[in-house]
Amino acid sequence: MTAAPGPDHRPDRPVTRPDRLFTRIVRWTVRLTHGLASAGLLGCLVLVGWSVVSRYLLDAPLTWVDDAVAFALVAIVTLSAAEVTRRDEHIAVDLLTSRSGPAGRRITGIVSALATILLCLTIIWQGWASAGFARIIGITLGGTLEWPVWPFLLMLSAGAALIALVALDALLRLILDGAPAPHDGEAA
Repeated sequence: MTAAPGPDHRPDRPVTRPDRLFTRIVRWTVRLTHGLASAGLLGCLVLVGWSVVSRYLLDAPLTWVDDAVAFALVAIVTLSAAEVTRRDEHIAVDLLTSRSGPAGRRITGIVSALATILLCLTIIWQGWASAGFARIIGITLGGTLEWPVWPFLLMLSAGAALIALVALDALLRLILDGAPAPHDGEAA
């Protein structure tokens, strides 16, 4: 099921078949959303910097910046979470998997991917339903900016959908190849 090791093979990394189209689509989608989140973070940095300059040097505070940055952070976190999951850089308790062999790691990986997909589907469904309800009754967030809540609830659903795609890709790799997808910079 695995390809023969190439000249760049390291024994601590599994060798898998070349990337599937689904894996490439997921990888580029989450890279794109991560790039958007990075741009959003830079935008927040510029806004906060301008707000400080306006407040202390120009004596003209921008009261809306704090609320805008807080709302933008929802999008930044939800768009970044899938890339962190894809790279397997999230916080994990690996007490069980570190003491397991390849078969044990494969089984725990499959169970973990299935649990992640189930949780993400629940978040997507709840977020969609809550956004619809919030839109119908017109719930807004208080503060200097009275923004509607429903776009932020949909953003949570979108982030969960991206994570579910990453988990589905991992599940397919574990089932079909017996190994997780390689991370960036690793041989496929």
